[in-house]
Amino acid sequence: MDYMHQHKQQESRTNTIIGETEPVAKSPSPADPSNATSFLASLDPELRKKTLLSADKAFLQSLPATIIAEARALRGQKKSVIIERKSEFPAKLRSVIDELTEAHPDWFLWKMESELKNLFRGAYHRVEEARGLNCDRDTEAQVEIAIRFFPRILSEIYFGRKIICVQLSNRRWRRGRFNFKTASFVPLFAKLGVELGQFREEERGGLNVRNDNMLKIISGNHFEAFGSKEHYRLVDETCVAIMKRLRELELFKKEDIIAYNLIGSLLQGPVFPEQRFRFLVEWNPNCLAAFIDIRLFMRTLLPIKYAAISDDMGVVGFQKVFEIGMEHFPKKFGFLFHKGLNEKSPFRNGTAYQVACQKHGKENVEKIIDDAWNTARARNDRKQIGLDALLYASAESTVHLDLVYFLLRRDPSLLHSAASHDIPLIDNDIKNPQKRKLITRHHGDSAAAGTGAARQRRKQCGEHCCRQSSELEGA
Repeated sequence: MDYMHQHKQQESRTNTIIGETEPVAKSPSPADPSNATSFLASLDPELRKKTLLSADKAFLQSLPATIIAEARALRGQKKSVIIERKSEFPAKLRSVIDELTEAHPDWFLWKMESELKNLFRGAYHRVEEARGLNCDRDTEAQVEIAIRFFPRILSEIYFGRKIICVQLSNRRWRRGRFNFKTASFVPLFAKLGVELGQFREEERGGLNVRNDNMLKIISGNHFEAFGSKEHYRLVDETCVAIMKRLRELELFKKEDIIAYNLIGSLLQGPVFPEQRFRFLVEWNPNCLAAFIDIRLFMRTLLPIKYAAISDDMGVVGFQKVFEIGMEHFPKKFGFLFHKGLNEKSPFRNGTAYQVACQKHGKENVEKIIDDAWNTARARNDRKQIGLDALLYASAESTVHLDLVYFLLRRDPSLLHSAASHDIPLIDNDIKNPQKRKLITRHHGDSAAAGTGAARQRRKQCGEHCCRQSSELEGA
């Protein structure tokens, strides 16, 4: 037998010693890997106990009788402590302890670990209250004590998934049924996975393992597609509570939102999870300016652009994304008028505004914009926010001409206010000739603002811009 390999396997597992809560410390290399006795002698006392407790039958049989007796004594001690602390275990395990009181320690420990596995993965195939963990019946303290006695169960794989993943839904990735009774235990599993050394540092206690990024699953629309509005609201609420707890444990970081494309995962689904969207945006508003990866379209888009394109989200989802964007980026108009930068996109020269008008009707979109703009102006200095937006729209090359037209049409006095505050709008910073032309026209009218001729001139200019803005932008 390769005892070095056996040693590495045991060292990678967490302590199973009673009451021990610390991760396994690295031990010195065995003096003679080919000899089991010298191998055990080279270990520090604590690691020696862990090795003997978790060693398999073949390994134990190769040891001297004195060491076998030591291992049996340790296992008997562990069994005794579990029986003494029976009341601290989940209800389903307490009945198992009662049945196995007279059993041999080896059989007792094996059976306990086996029943614990069944408890943790019980609802994977069918979500029912009687199957698996149940937050109405089992407490976090009970689940924690069970895991501390059998920590290696956290790294077990069931149908290709870690035990922590099974707690969230009953299927892999998309459209599994959300499990309200077990989902709340996810932060506890992750916390203990880190504390008990069952995962590499970058795996964060099982949250970020290969093919199963739990942050993406929790943040996104990866659950069943059919359900009532109340059901989706509860899923949204539960997932936000999980994300908040993971943030408190420092297992969910601000930079994860953009790094793992969490907004992209969230928007791609049958419903718009507003609570999760608000949580992520309020924590890291810059995610609204980051391009998200949309596999369906094989391209990257701004979140507001995808909200405008998506059939699943509809006009309500588009409205929510825009309104939340306006709360954080009123000067940039929630990126509604930003141009697409992906040349492979069929909307490469279109903005979210233009796409939304095509899908939902210009009248509906204009009303949404006006309501959000009025709300933004009510929160801020009305005149200053208008000036900031106009200055940004005039100078920024990635912003479509439509925004300049929108601002001047709603408030032609902005140019006069800019002049009175010595803000030069007509200068070399405006590289787009169409923007310069439009602002120059309105600037000339601002001196005569209020006259019938000026109002007629603005109306004609507005109609002209509305008709030709898309063509001019592509020029």
